[in-house]
Amino acid sequence: MHIDLPDFIETERMILRRPSASDRDAIASAIFESLPELARWFEWAEIIQRYGGVEDLADRATAAADRFDEGLDPTWYGWSRAEPNRMIGEFMLKTGDWDLGILEYMVWIRSDAAGKGFASEASRHIFDVCFDQLGAKLLEARCAPTNGPSRKLMQKLGFQAWGYHADVPRYVLFPASWARHGSAATVRLVRQRFLSRTVA
Repeated sequence: MHIDLPDFIETERMILRRPSASDRDAIASAIFESLPELARWFEWAEIIQRYGGVEDLADRATAAADRFDEGLDPTWYGWSRAEPNRMIGEFMLKTGDWDLGILEYMVWIRSDAAGKGFASEASRHIFDVCFDQLGAKLLEARCAPTNGPSRKLMQKLGFQAWGYHADVPRYVLFPASWARHGSAATVRLVRQRFLSRTVA
């Protein structure tokens, strides 16, 4: 199913933007640097690690640009505000069940930027788009039991464990839960209130 998304999303430390074929070198560098970790969790990364070369990594940018134009499984690339040519990670929405209002969320962060809050920062803004602009009824994510960082991210963002898909734990996030828990607007409001009390 086709969905229309903003080309750019600004976060505190990143610019999330639609892919471009010109991103080939940057995406190849980020994936190559992170491949040992990515191959533990993503089948595509394991295949590249075993059989592919730099050309296969670079082709990922071109394919992602085509998908975004078509509104099918669109991806944003996250770029550092401090270092504009540095790619931080990849954020994808899978649209196979969009006719039911369901989007599947997938994310990875380059290894040397992991653990610094980039995933949760970007996710909050992306989820606001999903629920507020697109009217999504449900976001889901899947995470291997041994993937500790991703499980912590799901908990931090307010996802609930919801059974299994092909023996992989499934997590879901509903609009009402998101509005209460972690939307970017809610986080900004809480921060403003905290700062105002601190100043007072």
